[in-house]
Amino acid sequence: MLTVISVINKIINPYHAQQANNFNINSIGLHIRMGDFQHSNTEQRLREGAWNYRIPINWYLSIIEKIRLVNDLPIYVFSDGTDKELKNILSLSNCKRVYFGSAISDMIALSRSKLLVSSASTFSMWASFLGQIPTIWFPGQMRQKLVSNPNVFEGEIDYNDKIPSALINILSND
Repeated sequence: MLTVISVINKIINPYHAQQANNFNINSIGLHIRMGDFQHSNTEQRLREGAWNYRIPINWYLSIIEKIRLVNDLPIYVFSDGTDKELKNILSLSNCKRVYFGSAISDMIALSRSKLLVSSASTFSMWASFLGQIPTIWFPGQMRQKLVSNPNVFEGEIDYNDKIPSALINILSND
């Protein structure tokens, strides 16, 4: 049976497939969409499901802090933001920005992460769907279930929420 990812790997440039397949899968993938996404003057819009707004960097930092209580896995940042915009995240230990040469190779690499911390974009949605991996969304930003296995965590986590035990188990298993 062919999977979507195996079909994609067959039709894209072999160089891009190879780049994505070199990704360290025992890691956390962080997708931070900025580029054409607007700044929101209130998080309430995001919580109500508004699209095309940037997720606050402080939310990503709070999720990383929760993850780091369980495991210090490498965190790889996939983003169209500038280093200046991402400085608070990129300054963390064991955290670095990556780029594998194209959007498709980045998406495939991101889909191979142990855990995806998503933006509110279709790029994150595709990575979650292709990898069928545990995915954390900002409250109000999970549009639909993308992971078919009900035992794989896919949900929204807020600043004050605890990491669910299903994620703790995954993060604890190197």
